[in-house]
Amino acid sequence: MNNSSDRNRYLWHTLLLAVTCVVSFAVVIQAQDSSFSISFSSGDLLLPCVYRGQPHLHGDVWNVDECTACNCDNATVTCVIESCQPAFCAEPLKPEGECCFLCPYNVKVKKVLPEITSTNTIAEGGDNRISLDVPIKFQEAMDTTGVSGEDLWTLSAWASSTPDGRGPRYGYNRNVLDDIQEDQDYKKKDKFQFSDIDFRFNDPMAECEDMKYICVRIQRGAAPITTGDLEYQFSGYPDDNVLTGCTGSPECIGIAAREMDWTLEPLETVIPGERTAVSIDNTVIFKENNPLLTGDGLWRMGLFGSRNAEGTGDRFSYVSQTLSLPQQGTTLNPNLPLEFMDAETEFEMGSVGCNEYGYVCVEFTGGDDPMPSFFFRVEDAVDSSKEANTLVSCREQECLSRAIFTDLDVDLGDQVLVENKNNFLNVDLSGITADDSTNVIGDELWKVSAYASQNPEGTGSKVGLVEQILDPFTAAADLNEGEDLPMDGVDFDFDMTGLRCEDVPYLCFDLDKNPDATVNFIYESRPDEAATTTCVDFRDRCKGATAIDVDWDLEVGDGPFDEPLPLTIDADVLFEPDSPDVNGDGLWQLGVFAAKNPEGSGPRKDEVTQVLDPLDQSVPLDEGGPLPLDDVDFPFPINEVGCSDYNYLCVEFKKGEAPSPDFKFETQSGEDSIISCKEQPCRGALPFFFNILLYLF
Repeated sequence: MNNSSDRNRYLWHTLLLAVTCVVSFAVVIQAQDSSFSISFSSGDLLLPCVYRGQPHLHGDVWNVDECTACNCDNATVTCVIESCQPAFCAEPLKPEGECCFLCPYNVKVKKVLPEITSTNTIAEGGDNRISLDVPIKFQEAMDTTGVSGEDLWTLSAWASSTPDGRGPRYGYNRNVLDDIQEDQDYKKKDKFQFSDIDFRFNDPMAECEDMKYICVRIQRGAAPITTGDLEYQFSGYPDDNVLTGCTGSPECIGIAAREMDWTLEPLETVIPGERTAVSIDNTVIFKENNPLLTGDGLWRMGLFGSRNAEGTGDRFSYVSQTLSLPQQGTTLNPNLPLEFMDAETEFEMGSVGCNEYGYVCVEFTGGDDPMPSFFFRVEDAVDSSKEANTLVSCREQECLSRAIFTDLDVDLGDQVLVENKNNFLNVDLSGITADDSTNVIGDELWKVSAYASQNPEGTGSKVGLVEQILDPFTAAADLNEGEDLPMDGVDFDFDMTGLRCEDVPYLCFDLDKNPDATVNFIYESRPDEAATTTCVDFRDRCKGATAIDVDWDLEVGDGPFDEPLPLTIDADVLFEPDSPDVNGDGLWQLGVFAAKNPEGSGPRKDEVTQVLDPLDQSVPLDEGGPLPLDDVDFPFPINEVGCSDYNYLCVEFKKGEAPSPDFKFETQSGEDSIISCKEQPCRGALPFFFNILLYLF
């Protein structure tokens, strides 16, 4: 009984506990922020949880799936289920580990509105700095998104002459954003702007008219890394023109000098080698619409001697500042020139023009430390350097030295020219001076050119022109007052490669002033320029290929005794060593005949005027020879030579009848051809019958 009662009591307690537990559990369903949770509570004890048959300790957090996350809190299981928004795009993506399908980042810029926040001015050609805020408006539609990540944006900036930024971009900077701004997130419907952008630019080609607007253009970063590694689509709405925005530039200051006109006068007797007091008047013209500029130390004007008309390179007797302190502060009035009168200094004027410095130059620029500070620009300067923005004007200073020539004597001796080769020549020259010629002393003073001409006066085309045949020593020969100018033993090359003797009937020489002379002097040829041109007649002093002799051998082939036999000749034609190269077609002619004497004179028998085939006729002659003519085959009645009065076989070598190109051919003897003869044994019928008799007996 007791046992039965205890068992029943246990069963009732167990049932009561179960009912109590069931009653004590509360199910709460919450919906908030596109998710909902389910909670189970069981009193205040820190008890474990059981979820889907799996135990979890208090404080555990676990993912049921990609959309559901649960945690255990004192036997209470709370699960959060993510609710997905619709993806308004053609091809939504579901990144790995994500619950919802997402659209790629799609950002469309609607307007770019740059705002200048700095108060300074900008200047032509100067280093300019502007502070900008750039608010960006985006197109916010169902298919557009925000974007987050790294390296999302670039913002280029430039100055422009047009309100839409088209045309040349002055001071262009590809990206003015810092690292933080490049990573700046954009959340849809939130305001977005880049703040405190520091835009620095310098473009020496830009004038104020070119910098009326400051423009920026937003672009997607070159290699963006987006949150979730989603594709990042970027464009402008309605087109990409809206990616550029411009605003009016700050005030632009332009002080650009255009040109100057100056005069220089000595204030005392000019003595070469000594500084002389001089006075400068200078008028400086500026570009239109220059502003009023007044202050101290505004201007600098220098004076120097130069080797060239541009005033570049070394400077002679340089005076960096010729202006007095009051003149340095001369006021520049709008649209008026700047005038400086009677600026006095000391300058070695007497030396300029007689030494290597043949020009007097004046330079003008802004002061080294002007008050107020401004950028002095030269119109059309190519950069912002001080050198490029300094006006320099030079004028040639005439020296009293004069070289006046009335004739040029030329002595070439008995030298000859050889066509189609480089000729080494030596010539004695003498410039004949006029009575009023003076001393000229310096380096690279004279130039003598050599050339061939068709005319004895040297007029017309200058063939094979050698601009300067004088070596540096001879080109620097002193010209002394009352004396002629000797230039003896001048060696030079006259290259006739590709030229024929008929192209060079006259070899001419011109004496002139060397444009590279280190001193300036007056040069004159009286009564005209032809006075210092002299030509030498070379019509009988030009040589071509000159043949000396023909060395040949004969080989007789077999055949019927009463018919011409095949002959083979190997010949070397010897030429004078200075004979030039000869190349072309139809160059040579080789004839064969029988003669009564070893000179080949008199009547000719069985003459063949040309035994060379076209290939042999075109064998080239290398400079100096010999000319090889090998294996020349032809038939000839050799059996008749040596058996009568015609005992000699002769070869005759000459120039081809119509060579291409033509060339000059000569022989050492002066004849048109070279003849070489050799006595021949009788190979005819009589020796044949002797052989038969010997055979019979």
